[in-house]
Parts: sequence; C-alpha cells; structure tokens
Amino acid sequence: MPGIATKPHGGPAARPPAAPSDPPMPASAPPPQTPVYHAYRLVAHFARAMFLAGAPLYRIELRVLELAVALHVPITIATLPSAILLALGGSSSVFPPQAVAISGLPANNMEKLQDLDRWVRSLVGTIETRSWREVLHVPRPPAHGSIVSDDEVDQQQGRLLEDRAALLDEQEGVPQGDDVEGMDAARSPTAPVALSAATVPQLERLYTDLQFVVHAAGWVPSWVSILAHGFAAAGLASLWIPVTPHDIVATFLLGLVNGLVTYYGHRWHLATLDVIVPFLTGAIGQVFEMLLGAENVCFGTSAFMSCFSFYPGIPSTVALVEIASGNVVAGIVRIGFSFLRSVFLGFGNQVGSRAVIALLAPNAPTGSWGDIACMDDAARPNAFVVRNSWWAVLAVFFPLSLAVNNILRGHPRQWPWMTLSSALGVTTILLTSLTFDSGVAAALAGFVVGIYSHCYSRWRHDIGIACLYAGIFLFAPGPAFMKGSTKLLTSDLHDSVSFALDVVVRALSICIGLYLASLALFPFLRRARRGTGEGDAPPPSF
Repeated sequence: MPGIATKPHGGPAARPPAAPSDPPMPASAPPPQTPVYHAYRLVAHFARAMFLAGAPLYRIELRVLELAVALHVPITIATLPSAILLALGGSSSVFPPQAVAISGLPANNMEKLQDLDRWVRSLVGTIETRSWREVLHVPRPPAHGSIVSDDEVDQQQGRLLEDRAALLDEQEGVPQGDDVEGMDAARSPTAPVALSAATVPQLERLYTDLQFVVHAAGWVPSWVSILAHGFAAAGLASLWIPVTPHDIVATFLLGLVNGLVTYYGHRWHLATLDVIVPFLTGAIGQVFEMLLGAENVCFGTSAFMSCFSFYPGIPSTVALVEIASGNVVAGIVRIGFSFLRSVFLGFGNQVGSRAVIALLAPNAPTGSWGDIACMDDAARPNAFVVRNSWWAVLAVFFPLSLAVNNILRGHPRQWPWMTLSSALGVTTILLTSLTFDSGVAAALAGFVVGIYSHCYSRWRHDIGIACLYAGIFLFAPGPAFMKGSTKLLTSDLHDSVSFALDVVVRALSICIGLYLASLALFPFLRRARRGTGEGDAPPPSF
C-alpha cells in the first residue's frame, strides 16, 4: 500500500479522517505527545502528499527541506523515482533519530500540487517573517503587573488566524523560491529550537490544516477524467497521424477503456497498469480492425494512441531534467524505467492482438498481428492529415487541450495558463518542423515552453510544472517508443535501434531546450535582484 508504512487513507473527502494514521515510531523516537513527534509527523506527511501528487523530486526536496528547517528539525532526504527516504533527527536526545520510507503510485494532480505548494510557502514564509509564537497562535505573556482579559486574548488569536488565512488565500508578499533559499543560507545553524510543550496543540492544528488540503475533493469528477481520456486519445491521433473517421471513433472508444481501467487501477493500487491497459487496447483494437477492415481502421493508430497516458516520453524528459538538477541516480533510474515501459506497452499491444487473432482467425499466418505501417500512410481511403490545415489544427487543439488539462487534474484557475503553454508548444513544433528536423524542432519547442513556464512561475508566484507538463504533453515522444519496442519484439533489430535513438534524441532535445530556457532567464533575474541589492540568484527551477 502506498504511504508511510501504514494503510492508506480513504478516497478524497471534504474533511480529513477522524483518526489519521501516523508514521511508525522506532523505540528511540519521541513519544506521541511531544512537540518533536508532531513536527516529525508534519514533515513526513507533507513529503508523502507531495510525492503522491506527482511533484518532481527536486521540488519535493526543496519544499520538504524548507519546512524541516523552518521547524528546526534536522533532516536528510534521499529520493528515488518510486520512493523517498527521510532521516529525521540526529544523535541528540532532543531530536531522536527516525527513518521514514514513503512509496506509492504518484499521480499527476496539478491542483493538489499547487495547493500543497501554496500551503507550505505560506507556512514557511510566515515563520520566517514573524515570530514562532505568532505562527502557532500562542499569545504573548502580558507585561508584568498588567491584566489581560480572556476576550482580549481571543481577539489577539482571532487576528492572527485572519492574517494566516489571508496569506493562504492571497499569497501576496510570501517569500518563495530564491528568497527562501537566501533566508536559509543566512540563518545561523545554532538557532534556538522553538518547539515546546505549549506548541503541541498548534502543531496538531497545522497537521489538521494539512489533512484538509490533502483530502479535499478535487474539482475534476472521476467521470470527466475518464471521458477526457477518450477525447485526448482521439485528439492526439488526429493531430499527428493521418486518420479516417473510423480511426477517430475507435481511438476515442479505446481511450475510454484506458481511462476506466486507469481509474480503477489507481483505486486498487495496481502496479501493472502499463501491461494491462495496452493488452486490452491491443485486443479490442484488433477486433475493430477485423470487423471494420484494415482500410478503415488502423490498428496502430487506435491501439497505440489510446495508451498515451502511459507514454514514456514525459518520464524520460523529466528524467533528464532530474539529472540536470543534480538527482543523477533518480534520473538514470527514470530513463531505464522509460525504456522498460516502452517494452511493456509494445508487448501488451502485441499479445492482445495475437490473442484475438488466435481465437477469431485460427487460420491466419503464424505470428501475424495488427498493422502499424498504416500509421504513416496518408493515401488510405478517407484519410485526412490535420497538420496540413491550420483551421483543422485549431478545431482539434482546443478540445484536446481541455482534455489534457483534465487528465493532469488542473484547477480551472490553471487552465488558461496550461492551454497557452500547450498552444505555444504545438505552434512552435509545427512551424519549426517545416524547416528543421524533429530533434531541433523539439529543442526549440522545449525552449519556448520552458521560458513560458519560468515566467509564469515568477510572475504568478506559483508552480511552473503544470504549464511545463501541459506544454510538452502534446509533442513529447510516445508512439515512436512503442514502434521501436514492437520492432524489437519481432526481431527487427535495426529498426528498433533506430526508433530508440530517435526517441532519445528527441527527449534530449526537449531537455536541452528547457535547460537553455533556464540559462536565458538567469541574467535578467540577476540584474533585477542586483537592482534591489539582494545579490545574485541561482537559475530558476520549475
């Protein structure tokens, strides 16, 4: 089960569970009623929430470290693509050591990720700009000889609660990004520990606030997300592959199958969805091809494009970004897993197709399965190439972008910015593909999306990963991975290696474009900060 070595919470709810599970405590850990225990629990559950929401590993490290330093909790973080290890405390009696292992199936939940990021930035920023007692709503003791009524104390606490709520809602003036990093660097390592017995109720209140954020019901209903998988599959197929009306309908239906199986697979914590989904789409796609004819329905288009949510293109791109950010081990593991996932997808499609042929057409030649060469054939009857008409591109793009925003579980307040990022990426790659090869076009598109995501993050004081994912989602390599894996499974070594190299070059091109976007913005940010006397800033991150 995913989580911190404990049974997972229930599904999304408006309120947190009555008795939330806590991390396991070793014999040397603090007892449950001490402030150190509550601080450990707050840090561990925040890291778990960020991990399961699909945050990049470098962002998890940054935010968890900021929270731990703000709470004066010693911490060491080790990250892997499928797990996070936290070493809390040290050898002192004040902070006894505790190890926490976090694992599970991360989901791309941009709304939840934004809410968590805002919550921790508000808390850390308030701790940095106010005293610890004010953050925890503990009233200051009255001056000697003065008399303070209970009503005045309640009014003081009420004002502090209102200020804190305003920070959570407005997010104005809250230190974040480089500002927080500068504060961390300037803080004395011997800062006095502010945890005391009086802070236990307030730490519990902060933990309850975190549970409200984690278990809040998402804006996108489940049935909308399932329906969005169908529209996204049909839209991606129409945008990049010559399609017939039968192809669009078949891909839409198989996309619904993908969305339905994925939804229940995440609820049941299935770790083999990247084999189950392509097997089902391959089997059903083969049935469509046999019933409607290969000239009307292309097996490769319907079966491959309906598995878009499992494409290894985005994981491989994120892996290279992880390597560039210093997480070499996690990045290398992600790259290896990306290639392994492509083999799973191709294997599942082939097995599903061959199983149907063996059952429904036993006299077919041995080893025959669905046709994938039709994915590049624009001469099929009634085939239409959407990319050749800008009006057709516009007609396909907006429903596709809306579906992608729902699949990424973005909030409506994020949709305009995510749609603009997708439009910039698609427009750039369509225009540059007319002059440059696919690698250069992908690099330029990644550069444009990276610049936009950085600017959005700086201007809106918000996460840029939502815009980044939405931007590269529509042109990250996907079908090429699956084509290469099918060639590998059919012993066509030359074509499989060619496809693999093409995919790696394209993923590297996107990563180079994102890295160049960081370098391009760095001088401007440095000049701006020098003008305010704050010194240099490191290259921005997402």
